[in-house]
Amino acid sequence: MRFDLPFLPDQGYLACLQDRLPRIHSLYFSLHADEPLDARPKTRTVSPDELSTWLRAMPGVKKYGLLNSRFQCPANYSSPAFLDTVVEILTTLKQEGNLDGIVYVDHYLLQAISDAVPELAAGLEAVPGLNCMLDSLDKILFQLEFISKTAFQEPKKLLLDRSLNRSWSRLEQVCSGIHKRWPQAVIGLLANEG
Repeated sequence: MRFDLPFLPDQGYLACLQDRLPRIHSLYFSLHADEPLDARPKTRTVSPDELSTWLRAMPGVKKYGLLNSRFQCPANYSSPAFLDTVVEILTTLKQEGNLDGIVYVDHYLLQAISDAVPELAAGLEAVPGLNCMLDSLDKILFQLEFISKTAFQEPKKLLLDRSLNRSWSRLEQVCSGIHKRWPQAVIGLLANEG
């Protein structure tokens, strides 16, 4: 079993992760932008170059930037200053080989990034965040259809909603439906939550 884990730019935590590198499938992390792009409290500011340096110390694992805030100020979706900042961070990480995709919840933001830089989006997976509550095949198919209308790639792995963890019959039904329509899908479950 391999794990999807949060990543923080902290030397002690990095050493702990490096000791467990073969057991890690992916890392997800804040982009440390001035605007809130994810649902995590901001503990410190890290430049895109510094973040890339930290991530480079974890070779061979997938890396996903968190853009999973539920919404933005509506003006941000068309603001060149806001979008340029997000694009700069994503571009830096991608060019340095430290970004495989983004975790999103806000469809408007996903579309805005896709419209602004389709060539960048085409090289990134769009992964529905946990708060998309993927607990049915219909919800999963909706997300995949939405992604297909952007320049982003489909996700290689889906994290199913926490409500399925204790409902084996529903979990089996959803997984069976996913594999019939999307045989190459990797499915993940939430092990714990803060």
